[in-house]
Amino acid sequence: MKGIRRILVLMLILMGSQVAGAATFVQEHYRWRNDDGSESAASWKAATDTAITGVTRGQNIRLRFTAWNNSASGGNSLTARLEYSTGVSGPWTPVSTASDGLNAFEMTTTANYANGAATTALLAGSGAFVAGKMVESPANSSTAVTLATNQYSNFEYCFKATSKARGSTAYYFRMSNNGTALTTYSKIAQLTMAAGEAN
Repeated sequence: MKGIRRILVLMLILMGSQVAGAATFVQEHYRWRNDDGSESAASWKAATDTAITGVTRGQNIRLRFTAWNNSASGGNSLTARLEYSTGVSGPWTPVSTASDGLNAFEMTTTANYANGAATTALLAGSGAFVAGKMVESPANSSTAVTLATNQYSNFEYCFKATSKARGSTAYYFRMSNNGTALTTYSKIAQLTMAAGEAN
């Protein structure tokens, strides 16, 4: 019995150390952009953490996020996937990587950056900056980026609304860690489709 108890105690200690070292990723900020320039030169559609309205279908739009690791210890990787919903609490759907018009939003290509290109600190965050990724079709998520304690990064996506996006409807956008929700969402991006943009 003593041997079993020792094994159980050891397992609990190991589990506790893993939890203590787990990342606490926070989506801190977002900002909408026009697809009219490079990673550093494209113009902004609105101020930081400000929703946009009157969005039309079929036009490239870009969205940038700040992600921050505020865990007490340990570095962890973030594979930042873009997702959307019609409600601020979900359910969440990955922005489609297919160009078939079957989903409200699809990733697109852009002539203004290459998929996987490094980001610079255009959008403020907490702690020290680590380069993130620019994402375009055929991907909807970045490759893994390691964020140590109190480091943040920028991630940016290029996509468009399709005919499935409902007119005068608000849509919400977030990043997940390859399908797993981040720990905290301080800000969730929002856009509203133009009136008359029916299914």
